[in-house]
Amino acid sequence: MQKRLLLLLLFLTACAPSPAPVDVDTTPQLLSIYIAPSAETWIPLIYSCADRAQIGLVSRTPDIAAADISLRIGATRKTAYQIGEVELVIVGNAANPVEGLSQTQIEAIYAGRIHNWAEIGGEDAEINLWVYGQDDDLQLAFNKIMLESSILSSMARQAQTQAVMREEIAKDAYALGIITQAQADADLRILYSLGSFPVLAIPQEEPQGNIFSLLSCLQGR
Repeated sequence: MQKRLLLLLLFLTACAPSPAPVDVDTTPQLLSIYIAPSAETWIPLIYSCADRAQIGLVSRTPDIAAADISLRIGATRKTAYQIGEVELVIVGNAANPVEGLSQTQIEAIYAGRIHNWAEIGGEDAEINLWVYGQDDDLQLAFNKIMLESSILSSMARQAQTQAVMREEIAKDAYALGIITQAQADADLRILYSLGSFPVLAIPQEEPQGNIFSLLSCLQGR
């Protein structure tokens, strides 16, 4: 059976049917796209689809309000189209003897109630905790699942990107942080999985023409 394109995911609201193709001008044009830092691995796919669909040029913008399409990770109240998924994991340095953590332990660490690795079966050393900015998609997903009403520890250090967090944890035996499973390597040890989260393409308006073509390509790759 032919794979259905553009399966509409409308999070936190009732589901609505996928939009039907409409007869509109698809003359090549410039499309602006906001890509969250956590979704940057999808950049090659964006440009590949723009080329294959012959929709014109794609330009990244840091202004989400001005973007024709936004690429985000996690739930949204807006109409959104899933183009993939990522697994979010808690990682430590591979040299750290701690081989795994429970949800309760992670909650206590990030809320600032556990500070030392010795409290969770490790060496007598401070836990060097890493987080993202409060508006980062990965941090929002983590907070929703793990912290609930708790307040994030004020002792946590902030990484601007996954690459920075991965590098910091890889060189520090006592560091702990949050990345996607695909970013883990031999220098890191996965200590807990938070599960899978959707990668979403969110159009500013009802998708038509070139935007519809791009979304169709992203879902039908």
